[in-house]
Amino acid sequence: MTPDQLVTVLKAHLLWLNRRTGGARADLGHADLAGMYLPRSDLRKALLGGANLSNCVLWEARLEEADLFCANLESADLKKANLTGANLRGARLRRTDLTGAVLTGADFRPGQLATADMGSGKKDPATDLSHAVLRQSGLRKANMEGVDLSMATLSDCDLTETILRTAKLNRANLSHARLDRTDLTRADLTSANLSGAHLRRVILTGAKLDGLNLHGARIVGVEMAELEAARIDLSGAQIIRSQGALAKPVQEVLRAHFLWVETRGAKGVRADMSGADMSETDLSGAMLGGAVLRSASLNGADFAGAKLSMSDFSGAELARADFHEADLTGVNFSGANLAEANLAGAKLTAVPLRGPDGKPSGRTWPANLVRAILRGADLSRADLTGADLTGADLTGARIAGTIFADARLNDAKVDRQRLSQAAPAIKRAV
Repeated sequence: MTPDQLVTVLKAHLLWLNRRTGGARADLGHADLAGMYLPRSDLRKALLGGANLSNCVLWEARLEEADLFCANLESADLKKANLTGANLRGARLRRTDLTGAVLTGADFRPGQLATADMGSGKKDPATDLSHAVLRQSGLRKANMEGVDLSMATLSDCDLTETILRTAKLNRANLSHARLDRTDLTRADLTSANLSGAHLRRVILTGAKLDGLNLHGARIVGVEMAELEAARIDLSGAQIIRSQGALAKPVQEVLRAHFLWVETRGAKGVRADMSGADMSETDLSGAMLGGAVLRSASLNGADFAGAKLSMSDFSGAELARADFHEADLTGVNFSGANLAEANLAGAKLTAVPLRGPDGKPSGRTWPANLVRAILRGADLSRADLTGADLTGADLTGARIAGTIFADARLNDAKVDRQRLSQAAPAIKRAV
């Protein structure tokens, strides 16, 4: 196919996507497009099954729900491309650069094109992603069962709820990747690098773990028997204990508070755990709204997805704690130490207040981060609308996509150049 012919197809496809007259869905199945220069192309829902896209330049291309069944994408440049929901079954992605690509819900399962000898009992070949670069890619809920990712680079990837059953990950680099409820049943992780990775409720049943590097990894709710049976050196890993490992009085306080929340105060008792030591404890998803945890030791605790609205953490030690996507509306973090804490995607907006009659009072209770220490914390995609960060220390904090609309940043220590990485609403911050 010539470049002129391809341009004509792409123009018609754009009309089709916009439901305009003269449009036609791009059907480039089995087309030879090797080496084509197609950055930022709009190929949503395009038919590209069996196409030769090797060495193509497709950075920032839109390929949502595209059919790339058994396509050849070897050594292609797909940096920051959007392949959400794409069909990549049986695709060849060896040495492909997918740095920063969005692959949420993509299907990477084995597959092969129909041939005369089909039905001979042979299994479909695995999708080949060996040596591929997927650094900082979003692979949430992607189906990568049986995929060959040997020696691939998956550092800083989001593999939340990704299916990697029977996948080949030998000698793969998964350093600092997030594996949250990732299914690695019978996967080959021989000599894989998971240093600094976050493993939360990962399924490792029958996985090959010889030589696995977990130095500096954070392990939460993982069946330790699998790791111990493989005789892995866990000396450099951070293992988060379950709530059951807490002292019985603390467990009783937590149970009473959960009941207090569920019954809206009719039963149970509001928790006051001021000064308690719950460091490196798994409290993910906990219902702790309104709890009092002043000056508590909670270093390394896991609060991912927890409901913590109006909770009081003033003066608490929360270094390296995980508040990933937690509800922190109206929270009190004044004077708290949140150095290197993970607040990515957390909600720290104001809470609307109601009067004694239960009706809206017109007033709000903002999140309080006055003089909070947030050095090296991850605030990416967090919503801090209206939050008070007066005198807070955000030195080295990650703020890509952070919303600071109407936030107070008076006397805050923050790299003003980094603020350009935050969401546009930063311009309205005080």
